[in-house]
Amino acid sequence: MNITEEHLLSVTFLNIEEFQDKVIVHFYYEETHQWAFVRNREVLCGRLIQGTVIQIKRYPLLWKNTPVYEASLIINDDDMLPEDLIPLLINQMPAYRTSFGFISEPAEGEGRYYALFKQECTGMLLCTGKYRINGDLGTCLNFDGEWKIRNGLIENFFLNQNWAENPVSKWKHDFFLLSDTVDYLSKEYLNLNFRDYITDNNLLEFFYADDWSPEFYRNQAKLGFIAITHKRNGNIQLLPQLQSAYAVLDWENLTIDKKVRKIMKGSRIENEDIKLCIDSDPEVVLGNLSSTWEETSWLVPSYENTIKVLASAEEREKDKTFRIWGVTLTAGKEQKIIAGELGYTIGKTYTSLSGFFKRDMKEYNNFGKLQMVMLAEVMKDAGIIFWNLGHPHMQYKIDLGAAVLPRKDFLERWDRAVIGNSVDLSRM
Repeated sequence: MNITEEHLLSVTFLNIEEFQDKVIVHFYYEETHQWAFVRNREVLCGRLIQGTVIQIKRYPLLWKNTPVYEASLIINDDDMLPEDLIPLLINQMPAYRTSFGFISEPAEGEGRYYALFKQECTGMLLCTGKYRINGDLGTCLNFDGEWKIRNGLIENFFLNQNWAENPVSKWKHDFFLLSDTVDYLSKEYLNLNFRDYITDNNLLEFFYADDWSPEFYRNQAKLGFIAITHKRNGNIQLLPQLQSAYAVLDWENLTIDKKVRKIMKGSRIENEDIKLCIDSDPEVVLGNLSSTWEETSWLVPSYENTIKVLASAEEREKDKTFRIWGVTLTAGKEQKIIAGELGYTIGKTYTSLSGFFKRDMKEYNNFGKLQMVMLAEVMKDAGIIFWNLGHPHMQYKIDLGAAVLPRKDFLERWDRAVIGNSVDLSRM
């Protein structure tokens, strides 16, 4: 080993530990767990957190006749938690997650809260203060500290953790609004009051949740969230999104592509026995979505399981306002599947979740668009008021005739249309 050799590396920090009279830094580099003795231990001060990407200058070293590495850590102040925040985090470490942030373990009815405020895309404001508990009510006192912290540190320290359930059922906080705080969604806050709090704050769009129950899924959907999934720190979480804008198709705006219109006026639909099937059992559609999108799909097994439970006869009977649907376009007596999608109805609305088209079946070019047009016509006849196509950023939705509605305008229409039992598309 050439002990004069040195390397500058970008690594993912894991942790530090004391070893005899030395400090060791553990990190990931090139997908392997590695370690080195730390030269400049004074820069750490407990401020580095797991998951932070830092630079190190690594030097080969002989230690007790064993070849090892020694490293200098090259760290900007923005890469670490603020120095004056560390004593609070050590003495009153966050232990529970709440709707507005985190709280420490209460001691004699008191503790410390940490509230996160999303201010811009690059960072958040962390505010802290004392809280008191009286019965089942927790009261947050005025802020006694605040720091602006970049996103990576917030996520690695606060968000990518497995937090215990909040022991306090009600909170009073006169010094801040829930509408300004960060993005954790629990069942206690799935109500119109909370949603209306956050409606005007478009910085709050994605919300993380760890509740996969059918009740939670239905309730977030009824409020206008559209849930997908996201992987955080190796864990799959539900990701309900209250979009800043929605693509909405009203039937009078339905636009039929020339090629699709030609198919509909021609003889292929009858001659090739083209049929639109709408099934309350999504199993076939889930299988096709999985095989079509493979690793890129957000429809992970835990999400699929929730969808299957929601589609069960027991859950349909439990809540008649909500129905899951698997839609397929098939050809021939063998019912060869060409295209399809997964979605749900609430009251007199239909929301698309994900779709597929068999692109290797070149003879059916434009039949994916045909499936959407046929589905729109079925929904119109069934009494669906409008089609919620979700994200407005895909051109095919605009080409279909969808209008882009800002969040507030969409929710005003949505709330009126989701009242009452779900339309039954299987009867059409």
